Amino acid sequence: MEKNIFDCNTDSEKLDPATDKIQLTVATLPDKLDRTLIRINAVLPNEGIADGKHQTTVSIRGENFSNDAKVYIGGMEVPTSDVTVLGRDFIAAKFPAVDKDILNGETKKEFDVKVATGGDFLVAEGAFTYIASSTTTKKEEPFAITKINPKSASRGKFIEIEANNAVMDKVKNVKFGTLEADMKNNKHLSQDKKTLAVQVPYKDKDIPQPGEEVYITLEFDPEDAITDNNKYTYKERFTYSDKKEGDKQDADKPK
Repeated sequence: MEKNIFDCNTDSEKLDPATDKIQLTVATLPDKLDRTLIRINAVLPNEGIADGKHQTTVSIRGENFSNDAKVYIGGMEVPTSDVTVLGRDFIAAKFPAVDKDILNGETKKEFDVKVATGGDFLVAEGAFTYIASSTTTKKEEPFAITKINPKSASRGKFIEIEANNAVMDKVKNVKFGTLEADMKNNKHLSQDKKTLAVQVPYKDKDIPQPGEEVYITLEFDPEDAITDNNKYTYKERFTYSDKKEGDKQDADKPK
């Protein structure tokens, strides 16, 4: 009597007297994998900024993750929409944006990363660190206008306003004294976002006189928090000039 040659494990085997063949009872897998086979090997990157604005995309490496795996950071469940199981050994997750208050006054703090998978609750202790934003990024100088070019121009001419930080795309309004520049149709932003060109405003019933000096003020959306009071006034005055000095009424737009 010969056996079929198969590479398999059985719980038992016995001879069927009617057929003179071996009957195989194939072992079934347990409902839950041996927990020693399920593990978290690494969380990369292992740190993120606690500034209340930025999520951190991480890769969780391990073994035998289930398709319905859930991820937790510091006891907070990561939304299922931000968790993708890419394989038995790889989970991609977006850790939530957290405020620096979670650090309890410290510059950084470690948090456990947990994965619920295959009926088990796995913990990688202190696997991810949230860090206060001021300790991970170069401190940016307070916003300031560095130059206005030219400092004197006739109404309708474009001038360039240069800043020290790349946030001129956040400017919502530009005021020349009490007159507002047309930000909808007449503004031009440089590629590095540090220079904004706007047209010197005027009103038919309120035409600034040649030689009149005004302060230029930029206004920002409060949500962007560019300055403490959401505006900035340049320290030097801008002067309205007479168009007879060489400026055309319909000035060319910046290139």
